[in-house]
Amino acid sequence: MKKIYILLFFIYLSCTNYSSKPLPVNPVILLAPPSGNSTTTKINAIEKTSTGHILRVAAQNTELTFKGYRIYQAPTEEQVLNLDASSGVDCGSLLELPNTGKIYIMEASTNPLGLATLCTFPVNLTSGYYVSIRVTYFQGIGQEDGTSMPSNALLIP
Repeated sequence: MKKIYILLFFIYLSCTNYSSKPLPVNPVILLAPPSGNSTTTKINAIEKTSTGHILRVAAQNTELTFKGYRIYQAPTEEQVLNLDASSGVDCGSLLELPNTGKIYIMEASTNPLGLATLCTFPVNLTSGYYVSIRVTYFQGIGQEDGTSMPSNALLIP
């Protein structure tokens, strides 16, 4: 029995493949070229509705600390990608947990139509501005939520 403890102790000392750094969280991808429209696929990543906008995204967030999404808008692409993490608006309750293999729909509206398959942001987007989305995740008790890198930025129609 003593030999097992000694063996486990040496295995513990020889293990160097670990890190206390958090794993990167996958950002969302807005599905379209920078103009927000695609003539080849006929998919609009951002589509204006009667009460707001719907956004089509590719998302993969299976991390244990995953909480949801936060949307950002600004007059220029550079500004929206460099906004402070706390300046965005969180989406409401997740309607399903994102995984790979399909396109998800998010809705941005203070009066949503219920078109979202993933979540709804309680904000109205401004035409001519740029939009970006970040993943939010739990960092620890007493700490602010962390965010992923920003998604690509698209022009709001």
